[in-house]
Amino acid sequence: MKRIALLLIMFLLAACNKEKSFEFPPYEGKDLTIGVIGEQPDIDSDKIRFQELSFDDLLYEVETIPERFDAIFIMPEELSEAADDELAEIYKQLTIPTIFIDSRKSSLPFVTEGVSFESAPDMGHAYASGILFVGNLRTYEFGLYNDIRTEETIKATYTSIFDTIEKLSVYNDKRK
Repeated sequence: MKRIALLLIMFLLAACNKEKSFEFPPYEGKDLTIGVIGEQPDIDSDKIRFQELSFDDLLYEVETIPERFDAIFIMPEELSEAADDELAEIYKQLTIPTIFIDSRKSSLPFVTEGVSFESAPDMGHAYASGILFVGNLRTYEFGLYNDIRTEETIKATYTSIFDTIEKLSVYNDKRK
């Protein structure tokens, strides 16, 4: 009897200590082409195609960007430059979402002239922030599952971002 009780206690302790793992569904929507400024995210999907882009492309080809892409990702190493005042006007001209990856600054430094990325306060727990100007500014926040940073939760957040991009594609009338 003592052995059974001991085994039961050991089983319960092992079950309690086991790290919880969740499986998140992959993105299954329409094929998306995303322009990336910075290092391409580590996402393995037949539905997502990433293409390198630069800030100069945004500045000088803003009219054709929505014809080629469903969204723009600006990666963490480029966030400081992304907050440049000149770019705030460019973001307003795009008919596709611009997503700022791994930024807890929300959209504030990217749409507010005179506010640098470094001087902007942390605005919460979002992993990524998105903006889209459709008549007025629309903002989007994407958090990590339970605010836990793992490879799985980051990939789940990207799935949420891709789902949102697909839904917002109705505003991009330049893409055929």
